[in-house]
Amino acid sequence: MLYKNREKFAKVGEVAGRRMSFISPNRWTLVSLAAALAASYFIASRQLHYAAIFFIVMALADFFDGAVARHRKSATQKGAFYDTITDRYVEFVLVISLMLAGIPDFIIDAEIWLLLLLFGSVMTTYARAAAKRELGIEVKGGIVERGERLIILFMGIVSSALFGLVYLSYFVAALAVLSNISALQRIASSLKVAG
Repeated sequence: MLYKNREKFAKVGEVAGRRMSFISPNRWTLVSLAAALAASYFIASRQLHYAAIFFIVMALADFFDGAVARHRKSATQKGAFYDTITDRYVEFVLVISLMLAGIPDFIIDAEIWLLLLLFGSVMTTYARAAAKRELGIEVKGGIVERGERLIILFMGIVSSALFGLVYLSYFVAALAVLSNISALQRIASSLKVAG
């Protein structure tokens, strides 16, 4: 959904790209990965206030890498590949940290929600890649893409830091459902376009 509003963030991206161009896009990606690892450690150890701080650093660094690449006019297929692979590792590490945190069960086992979340996230990404490779079409959108997933997870971390770990279970369950809906939306959209 955020991709539909990218033009609204274009001006912010231009300023950020100019101000943060003292570090290369790939190094911003590394900063994002390092912050994600730190956030994951604090999630796993249930120190959610610290997790929230590093989560913000991760999100900002992830934003800066693209903004700097556009400002420098140095965006490449290799860089995009590197960024995409790093994004997948970040998602895996975050889900593993939630498993290690031992979040409470909600309706069904928390581990099942986390597996469904991971499955939905992977399938959302794979549906786009498969559509491009097999059908020759570009598929975007869905009710929650990576940006929305990170925002919702951040809200869960903050809510849990303030009100208790069970709130993280609620947000994880919501993400598990929404991410799989997104995957199905992309699959349906691909098949519709392909005829």
